[in-house]
Amino acid sequence: YKIASFEEELPTMNEVFIETVTK
Repeated sequence: YKIASFEEELPTMNEVFIETVTK
């Protein structure tokens, strides 16, 4: 379990979420 990898994945997930909401 690596917190660093989890934090690194968050930005990507946020970008996809924003793109979905914007559309």
